[in-house]
Amino acid sequence: MLLKQRAKDHVQELTHIIKSSLSGVESKIPFAGLFDTLSGLFGFGAQHNNEIVRRLFEFGCSTDQVVNSILALLVGATVEMSLGMFSLLFLMETSLNM
Repeated sequence: MLLKQRAKDHVQELTHIIKSSLSGVESKIPFAGLFDTLSGLFGFGAQHNNEIVRRLFEFGCSTDQVVNSILALLVGATVEMSLGMFSLLFLMETSLNM
């Protein structure tokens, strides 16, 4: 139950950060904040870091739908990064024991 509440708190915090980062995207103001950081971490150029958000708004998605899509991408990325780190550590441990 404690983890469930912590997860809800984290989702609310992320939702607030994403919504504050989205202000101005609909009016074509340059996008900064969370996605600049994420694009920098993954090595993508800053000029196209709001392409997904822009396209979601073009398709007529509401701000809440865009926020939920971004949260889903973040959760998926977290799972993939965790699996990658586990695999890397497993391979390192296996190679050290040979």
